[in-house]
Amino acid sequence: MAAISRTTQLQRLIRRIERLIARGTATSSRFTKWRLTIFIAGLLCSITLFRSGWYNSGNLAVAGFIILFLIVAAYHNRLEQRIHRLWRSHDDVDVEHPPQRLLLEVGEHRRGGGSRVVHEDVQRPAARTGATIGAPSP
Repeated sequence: MAAISRTTQLQRLIRRIERLIARGTATSSRFTKWRLTIFIAGLLCSITLFRSGWYNSGNLAVAGFIILFLIVAAYHNRLEQRIHRLWRSHDDVDVEHPPQRLLLEVGEHRRGGGSRVVHEDVQRPAARTGATIGAPSP
């Protein structure tokens, strides 16, 4: 089997992330429509029941729709967090100069796992600072 270059692997990774973001965004819009539908149905049912004088049934309907709305909202929030995480990882990938952690993950994937070893001669920027990891300290 021919070895695939890291650039090609990163390009595939970028395309996969973009597909996942597109699918997640479509699912998120469906969740939004369901939340709106649940809210409107709950409002109409509870108003109808209260106007009919069925207060106990109206209270149960309000409670049921609130619980259903909160369940859908929780799943929607989880999906939005995952989409946001995908966007962050998509922004981190630079095919010409990929981050060292991606190169290590790609290399580990090819080797079939193993420990993450960062060599001392690897120069990569530290998060949010001007320092570099692996560089000798002054």
